[in-house]
Amino acid sequence: MTPSAAPDDSEWDRLVRFEGPSNFRDLGGYRAGPRRRVRRGLVYRADSLHLLTPADLATFARLGVNQVVDLRSDQERGVNPNPIPTAVQLSITAERASEPGRPAWYEQAKDGEAILRDGYLSMIAQGAATFGRFLRSLLTPDGVPVVFHCHAGKDRTGVLAAVLLRALGVDPETVADDYALTGRYRNTDHADESMQRMIERGMPPEAALGLVGSPRWAMVDALDALEHDHG
Repeated sequence: MTPSAAPDDSEWDRLVRFEGPSNFRDLGGYRAGPRRRVRRGLVYRADSLHLLTPADLATFARLGVNQVVDLRSDQERGVNPNPIPTAVQLSITAERASEPGRPAWYEQAKDGEAILRDGYLSMIAQGAATFGRFLRSLLTPDGVPVVFHCHAGKDRTGVLAAVLLRALGVDPETVADDYALTGRYRNTDHADESMQRMIERGMPPEAALGLVGSPRWAMVDALDALEHDHG
């Protein structure tokens, strides 16, 4: 797949600006057919909500979010709990870099981007029940507006966003473009901290650098698998 032309609605219009989270975006505005668009102000994707400042909480309240869906592990939630009530906690098989301790494969890791791609394929292969639970939650009386998030708003959040946008009829090229925007919005210090933690646990720097990125081709491969294996 090749990158799509810029959508009619500016990418920057989707960014909700906070002091803490840097990758909080409205998924609305994308074309979902010849005369259809995803509605704005109903579904948001985000990075770490524990970074919300007091001023951010006021901005967040104005969005009118009815439910927060936390895709992080129990361990992550325990270390960095959200400052707002979390309605749904879902478990998606995340990238192997999130494993606790010092995984044995760290020292042999060479291609971080390929590890990401493999992680996305794993989430799609194993996550049907989780995806279904999320989609059903949107149909409840208070299902939207909703925000779903993980640590960086990139991997677990990116795969769930891709499944949702494809279900709504957004074309694969645009979905891959939306995923790649994390590379523009993610806080550099946040990414550097994640990279440093992986290096401290034994991963070669070049592999860690790939893992904190958002390579478009990795999502393209995941979308191809979604279409080929699941229709």
